[in-house]
Amino acid sequence: MHIKKYGTLCWKSFCLMFLLSLLLVLSACGTANQTSTSPAPAVTSSVTQESPSAPVSTFSTPSAPLLWKVTDPKTGGILYLFGSIHVGTESMYPLPDAVMDAYQSSDALAVECDIVSMGNDLNGMMNYMQYFLCPNGERITDHLSPETYQAAVSFLTENSPYGSLLSMFQTYNPAFWASLVDDAIMNLAGFENSLGLDHYFLTLALQDDQKEVLEVESLDFQFQLIAQVPDALQDYLIRSAVSDPEKEIANLQALYEAVRTGDETALNDLLFDDPDLLQDETLTEEQKKTLPALMADYEDALYNTRNVHMAETAASYLQEGRHVFFVVGMGHMLGENGIVARLAAQGYSVTQIKTGS
Repeated sequence: MHIKKYGTLCWKSFCLMFLLSLLLVLSACGTANQTSTSPAPAVTSSVTQESPSAPVSTFSTPSAPLLWKVTDPKTGGILYLFGSIHVGTESMYPLPDAVMDAYQSSDALAVECDIVSMGNDLNGMMNYMQYFLCPNGERITDHLSPETYQAAVSFLTENSPYGSLLSMFQTYNPAFWASLVDDAIMNLAGFENSLGLDHYFLTLALQDDQKEVLEVESLDFQFQLIAQVPDALQDYLIRSAVSDPEKEIANLQALYEAVRTGDETALNDLLFDDPDLLQDETLTEEQKKTLPALMADYEDALYNTRNVHMAETAASYLQEGRHVFFVVGMGHMLGENGIVARLAAQGYSVTQIKTGS
């Protein structure tokens, strides 16, 4: 799957766990939102796949993630920018003293959205399910090609804890199935969503009555964003992931290690150097005509548009003279359109803080 999502969308795997739990409860009670009574297509596959093995974590160096301090001399506002990856392992912790000191000295924690408190909002979770249902009684097979559907079924049956439940998910859309694949890739790579950096700091902040939690975006916004991805692009992303899961695992491991060690060069390569879709020999001529534009629009919505809003929000905290520890996906921090560059261009003082020994 598109590894950038692990560095830019905070809800992906963590929220899926709650959505699936809720769906299973509703189904057990006989109240699941099924929009069609026709039988589900067979969730079998003629494709034989070996389960990819999870790479073994052998990190021996301490964490040294990237951290920036931004100040507004007019107001005294201080902002610490900390790029997150939304999955993790215990090898990330403990975080360096410089990171924890920055967090402790801040009055507020800013995150993309509060994925921890969300888990206690049953009504909210039920409302979020609307983003993952096929419209008008349609099924997933109305939105994915037969080849992609069968490949996804084969992969998820062998590699997902929800593989035996796929017949329950026939009225759920490609965004939901893409999330199932993302979750399986994360598990195979040996990661946990509860060890992601934003989840870690949210847990700390919610235990501290003195630390205000600020949401830069919202779960509704992120759900809408991913649910609006065209079927043709979702089909391609799902098929690419399940056809070469070892590559997906390796890329996610590489992204995690780059965040953990603060390797800015590797992060830029992983986050911003996309392969040329036109070189993909599996694409039809029609797909070669349409997919590059769809991918470009997706990237723009995923990064550039959101970066503008995030930078404006960060600047507003500075202008108010606040002291804020600002944690969003690493994909939003770097690059010429990233938050760090945008705040520097607006005249704020931006200094990178060394976190390693």
